[in-house]
Amino acid sequence: MAWTGSLQAAHALAANLDLIDKKC
Repeated sequence: MAWTGSLQAAHALAANLDLIDKKC
């Protein structure tokens, strides 16, 4: 299902932004 991959990508992006937020 395409939406599942999209959801995982969005979750990974949110996790990356969270890590960047904590680094700064």
